[in-house]
Amino acid sequence: MTNKKPPKPKPINFELIPLKDGDHEPEPYRILAEIRGKFHNDLEQAKIALAWRKSLKADKDGHLMLGKCVKASDLQRELAIYDFLILLNREVWMDMDFTAEKKKALLDHELCHATSVLDKFGMQKYDERGRAIWRVRKHDIEEFREVVQRHGCYKRDLELFARSLLQAPKLPLIEKMEEVAPQPISSHAFVTTPVVETECLLPVPVEPNGAQWPVVQSSGQGNDEQLLGGVPGRPQGGDKPECSPAPPLILDQPIMDSAREASTQTNGAKRKRKTTPRTGDPQQAGYPA
Repeated sequence: MTNKKPPKPKPINFELIPLKDGDHEPEPYRILAEIRGKFHNDLEQAKIALAWRKSLKADKDGHLMLGKCVKASDLQRELAIYDFLILLNREVWMDMDFTAEKKKALLDHELCHATSVLDKFGMQKYDERGRAIWRVRKHDIEEFREVVQRHGCYKRDLELFARSLLQAPKLPLIEKMEEVAPQPISSHAFVTTPVVETECLLPVPVEPNGAQWPVVQSSGQGNDEQLLGGVPGRPQGGDKPECSPAPPLILDQPIMDSAREASTQTNGAKRKRKTTPRTGDPQQAGYPA
C-alpha cells in the first residue's frame, strides 16, 4: 500500500489589509491617509480599501505589477461599502529596498486612477441611493519608448510630459546618472514613459546576454527615478550586472526652448541649467499601477 501525499490546499493570493492591527494602524493605511490628505482632496467621499496581492510574477514583457486600482461595481457595492480597492504587491512592499518614498509614490499613483464622474455642470454625480459615482482614470500618456526615440515628442501629451520632466527639480539619482554617462548634446532630455495599464507595473529589462538589469522604479513625481533592488525579477546574490544607459530621446528644439524658458521662469531667472543630458532607460517606470 502506497502512502499518497494529501493534496495541497488551493492557494489564496488575495488578503484584505485590516484597518487596525491591534492598537496600531497598518503602514499602508497610514501612508494612504497621508497622500490622500495632501494630494487627493477630491477623493474625500470615496471609501477605499487596501488588499495584498501575493505570489505575483513578471509577465512575458518583463513587467511586474506593483499595484492596481479597482473600482467596485454596483454588485460589489451591494456586498461591501467600498468604492475602490487598491491591490498592493505584498512581496515588493515588504522588501527592505522598497523605501517609504517608493511606497508613497505607489499609493499616489494608484489614487490618481480614482476620480469622480461629473455631470455637465462639472459637479459630482450621484446614483439613486445618493452614493457618489466614480470611475478609473487612465494614464496621461500611452507610448512606446522606441517611437519617442525615433520621432521625438510628436504629439501634445508627450510634449506636456516632457515639459513636466524638464521643469521638475533635479534629484540626486539624475545628477549621478549625468556624472556617469554625460554626452555633450544640449538638446537631449531624459523622458520617462509610464506603463499603459491600470496597474502600476515594474519593468524587468534584459541585456542581450540574458542578464537582467537592476530595476528603476518611478516615484510618480516628475523625473524622480530610484533604483529598486531585492525584488522578484532581479538577479539574486552577487553584484548587480552592469548596464549601459539607453540613448537619450531627441525633442524638437522649439519644444525644448519653450520648456526651458518656462522652467527658468518657474525656478528663478538666476538659476543656470546644466547642458549635460539626462540619460537612462526611459521605459523603466511604474507608474504606476
